[in-house]
Amino acid sequence: MKVAAVIVCVVSLSAHDSSGVRWERLVPFGAGTITALTVSHIAQARHYWKTSVPFYVNSGADAGYAAGADKFGHAMAAYATTILVREGLVWSGVDTTVATLVGAATALINQTLVEYRDATSVASSGADYPYLGWSWGDIAANVAGAALPVAQQLWGERLPLLAALRYKYSIHSSGNVERGLYRSIFDDYESQYHWLCLPLSALLADSSAWWLRSVGVAIGHSVRGIVADGGLYTYSGKHEIWLALDYNLEAIPTDSPLLRSVLRILNLARLPSPCIRLIPNAAVFGFRW
Repeated sequence: MKVAAVIVCVVSLSAHDSSGVRWERLVPFGAGTITALTVSHIAQARHYWKTSVPFYVNSGADAGYAAGADKFGHAMAAYATTILVREGLVWSGVDTTVATLVGAATALINQTLVEYRDATSVASSGADYPYLGWSWGDIAANVAGAALPVAQQLWGERLPLLAALRYKYSIHSSGNVERGLYRSIFDDYESQYHWLCLPLSALLADSSAWWLRSVGVAIGHSVRGIVADGGLYTYSGKHEIWLALDYNLEAIPTDSPLLRSVLRILNLARLPSPCIRLIPNAAVFGFRW
């Protein structure tokens, strides 16, 4: 309920023109948001958190956990939450700047609550995997993910490259779930890819052609070798850097504000395309996530 209260209070007090707020949309959207966040916390409590322990900071193993791939995931979660909440608020008639700030606040509150539970719980398995504890690295990643849409909203007009930048996510199974090393593919960082994407129009400073806005390039990151037989983290691993073709769904022309928001949300995913692995060894792939 705290997150929903923040949304309603900030919208009510900060909107430039509250007469434009569509309360018949805002109320169910706020209720849906808090329901989704509550269900998410309940699911994480069952999956990750067991008995409570005194607050402690993970100052050791966190640096090597998942070869740092979890930090990309934290940034993605905060970024995606900010975008989802913002688009829902804009659909509800809220000023875009206010909606972006509320989205970022919602993301950070949610992510910080998760981090607090990590810092005051032992793993549901009773072991150290997943390794719990307060992580300043996680907090920094959360802030970075939520800050990107805010920076784009506040300074995007003066910085076109910043405005055009998109953070995207894709999944390509590593086979670890099928081998029984994980319960869910979302626990397997070797199956997850994070991408920074720019349309060609931003790189060429030419937005006149539709096709230059609709396609672009993506730089991606993934990891390999972070888990050993039995599902235990090795606290090592290899980083992979990728180059891929990207599709910018937001370039699809439409006069519908709702469809624009839907395209913006769908654009969080990088769709299958040709790609090249640059590091650790070069390899060319066909269409893949």
